[in-house]
Amino acid sequence: MSSTFTQAGGTFNAGDTLIDNNGTGATTISGGTFNLQSATLESTRAITVSGATTSTFFDGGTGNITLVDITYGDLFINGGDFTFPNGNVTIKDDLTISVNAIVNENNTTLTYSSSNAVATIDIPSTFTFTNLIVSSTANTYGIVISPGDTFIVSSTLTLVNGIIGGTGVLEFTGPESGLTLESTWDGGSGTLKISGDDIRDFTFDATTKFPGIYLNAPNTTIDFLGTASTTIGGGLTIDAGEFNVSSTDIILNSGTYGSITQTGGIFNGQNTGLISVARSFFLSGGTFNAGTNSGSLNIDGNYTNTITGGTFNLQTATANVDYPLTVSNGIFDGGTGNLTFVIGWADLTISGGTFTFPSGTTTIKNNLTIGAGATIYYNNATLVHNRTYGVSGYGYWNISGTSTIANLVINNLGPNYLVTYIQTGAIVVSSTLTLTDGYLTGASGTSLEFSGDNINIASTWDGLNIPTFRLTGNNNQIIDITGIESSINSDVIINKASGTVTLNSGLTLDAASQDLTITDGVLDLNGNNLLIVGVFSNNDTLRLQGSETLSFTNDTDSGTIEFIGNADSLSDTYIIPN
Repeated sequence: MSSTFTQAGGTFNAGDTLIDNNGTGATTISGGTFNLQSATLESTRAITVSGATTSTFFDGGTGNITLVDITYGDLFINGGDFTFPNGNVTIKDDLTISVNAIVNENNTTLTYSSSNAVATIDIPSTFTFTNLIVSSTANTYGIVISPGDTFIVSSTLTLVNGIIGGTGVLEFTGPESGLTLESTWDGGSGTLKISGDDIRDFTFDATTKFPGIYLNAPNTTIDFLGTASTTIGGGLTIDAGEFNVSSTDIILNSGTYGSITQTGGIFNGQNTGLISVARSFFLSGGTFNAGTNSGSLNIDGNYTNTITGGTFNLQTATANVDYPLTVSNGIFDGGTGNLTFVIGWADLTISGGTFTFPSGTTTIKNNLTIGAGATIYYNNATLVHNRTYGVSGYGYWNISGTSTIANLVINNLGPNYLVTYIQTGAIVVSSTLTLTDGYLTGASGTSLEFSGDNINIASTWDGLNIPTFRLTGNNNQIIDITGIESSINSDVIINKASGTVTLNSGLTLDAASQDLTITDGVLDLNGNNLLIVGVFSNNDTLRLQGSETLSFTNDTDSGTIEFIGNADSLSDTYIIPN
């Protein structure tokens, strides 16, 4: 035929020959019965089947259908009662199955083979084919599943070349041997869902390019062979099953679709060096293990990341998070890793669940919130507040009750007025306190307590303005604020069962609202000057050694003043103004 094939009634039995419509007109069946039998129906233009399900019948028999043209090679099943052939159906362009049609699959092998277009699959919600092959000739061509549609393949799915796109789902329910992704496959941003209850262990080459992966198969394991980077063009969703990253890097590179969403199952980072997530991270169930190879988990998208259930094990990895992380339930175990918030407005909010800080370093750029509903373990962590990135103003910390942190670093760099502001709660630093740059201040009732043995205050430090600064514990503590003697603007309370607080510089408390109280323990001036405008109350010992100037405006309780001298055989001078 060189023009058009049209059937509106009657019966057409094709037999076993080639029916070749190579003209410019479409093949249209709108009524009657078309029996393909064992023949091959080949058409240069689209094949369209329409009409009522009681008056139009297409029976593919054991034949084949081949659409030839790369532009018009469509199959439109808009109506009628249509049974696919038991052989091969090759489509160059779109496949449409209308809700107005009755369509039966017949152990068919469907092949998409396009050289200049992305073919659209539009089906009534779900449809199942036995076998599907996608073999396009360019890395931008392939298939697009329409929104809301799930295209199911029950036996063999072979992805040779091209992509999967669209927001619909290509679902594979077949056996382990039935899924093949060739090295020439290009991935795409669509979704390949692997489901079913069969026991399957898929092992893919690390260089494989995937579309989005949706694993919902409780008895299925996905693993990789090799050490290259594995690219996932869409998102990674795990509802059930096990996703193992033995040694490869995992790259989710789509800023639109490249999220990890886990509601169940297991993600094992194992020996990976890098897990790169272009969008965001959501965990509501299952177990996510970031890796035991000291690799990196990079979450780069500008969306809030959430843990609302399940278990997150950072293990030895470093998590680099661009945008806020909210933990409201489940378990976050930082292991021996590190947690770094990268962008200036990246908050850490812990409102519930069990949160164990990594024993490495946690670097926060903006706000920290720890709610009363959360169980917190600080795990000998180092907590750094590092406000940079051109932001100004306060980074707010809201802490329910008292948080005991091994090591605290405030290093708010930049030209702006960068402040760590404690809105609620108390912070206890049990090992090392490092104040490098910026300010630490707080609302009424908040406090900073230091019970450790190393306090490092740099000459670039701008001010400790929190209402109360307590020096406690049993260790000897040394304060050196040379050049910034008036940078402590808090009430200072010394309450030590043992150990001494020693000044290696002068200390100036020059506000009338600033008090110095020695409740228990020794303050050793070590030859340095002490000026107090507010109230000085000494219930234990103020030690003088060398020559000092003591300036007290309101000495309510002098307590014990111990004079040692400096052992140089010369007289020492103490100036104590009224």
